[in-house]
Amino acid sequence: MTDVSSTPIRLEHEGDTLLTTRQAAGMITDRLIRVTEGTLRVSRSRGRLLGQSAPTWVRIGRSVRYRRSDLDAWLRAAAVECHAPIPSHV
Repeated sequence: MTDVSSTPIRLEHEGDTLLTTRQAAGMITDRLIRVTEGTLRVSRSRGRLLGQSAPTWVRIGRSVRYRRSDLDAWLRAAAVECHAPIPSHV
């Protein structure tokens, strides 16, 4: 039997995948910094996560899902590139 909560929902007409809160937290943790499901839940009500606007989410009935494309965009916005020169002598 397949665990439905761990299976991403595929939106064929949009070419996007909907992730559960657990999957979204895992994706952020894998790519940026450790984020728990609880932290994402709180970010939905406060509208902020890690000092910036929270990732966009959708409600389908009683379920909350995150579009993979929205999380990718949020992660790109959260990334800060440092272009500070490296000192030649320390």
